[in-house]
Amino acid sequence: MPFRISVAPALLALCAGLAADVSASTFYFLARNDRICAQDGPVCIRATISYDTNSRVLHLRGRVDRAAEPGWLRLTFVGISERNQRGSTTMEFPIRGNWSEVLDHKLIPDHPPIADWRLEAMSFVADERPDNPPPPGTR
Repeated sequence: MPFRISVAPALLALCAGLAADVSASTFYFLARNDRICAQDGPVCIRATISYDTNSRVLHLRGRVDRAAEPGWLRLTFVGISERNQRGSTTMEFPIRGNWSEVLDHKLIPDHPPIADWRLEAMSFVADERPDNPPPPGTR
């Protein structure tokens, strides 16, 4: 009689372990293809903002919808933990001021116990320094 090794129980145990790891991660959206405008109004973006509680990454993907000039976008997020601890974090990045400019930015907040984030505000500061020059033809 040939010697047989059954791999099925080990394979099932491995798959069950992987499924448990995947289900432990919670991925949710703060915005889904929403138009978000700066409080002072010169810049709007159309973006999807998501948060993965497993990797703790806030991820913004989208495009500039309206911008009059280059500068810095600042998005402020606030959150609260299960133990009622409050925290905030800021995602800040330059934009060239081009319509339909692609945005893809990630941030790991400094507050690990907070898993429930929301976008509090977006602001814009114009900036035409040499390392962030205005696009050609805008003057």
